[in-house]
Amino acid sequence: KSIHIMSDEISTGSVDGGEGFVSMAEIFEEEEFDKNRVHIALPGFRVGVIYSYNAIVLAPAKRLTRFSPISAPSQRLLISMLSDTKFIQEYIETNKQRIQKMYHSFNGEHELWYKLLNIAKVNVTRGPTSHCIELGWFRCCFTALALEDIPTVMELIRKVAETRKSFG
Repeated sequence: KSIHIMSDEISTGSVDGGEGFVSMAEIFEEEEFDKNRVHIALPGFRVGVIYSYNAIVLAPAKRLTRFSPISAPSQRLLISMLSDTKFIQEYIETNKQRIQKMYHSFNGEHELWYKLLNIAKVNVTRGPTSHCIELGWFRCCFTALALEDIPTVMELIRKVAETRKSFG
């Protein structure tokens, strides 16, 4: 099949499981893969990084850099950081710990959102999506509902929230 793989190398393997992380770069070096279909992202850097062999992916990325280049000092810092093996190992470990901590913090909120969506069939927006800094906040938009439907939706939300309370 003509499937492209975009691997988030920083977050992958950070939350679940105790096995060591294996980069997509390692996998496609050892096995038969079409390198033009595997792309690696490093999203935590606040600087776009694309590692790809695919000219069709790289050509527009190169053209786009003209419109949003990073400063020379940022480029030098990034080169220095990526060249420092010790820094990379510490960065990945620190980032892994932070992601695990946030995963466990947001897990209950995500579980409630999932139940609202899949059990009650009520689509709410989780707080982080609206830049809320506290856990447990959700955004509900009632403007698309008829006035007589609002009590029904509120009852569905209440029922799901009560099941959450019963689990602690």
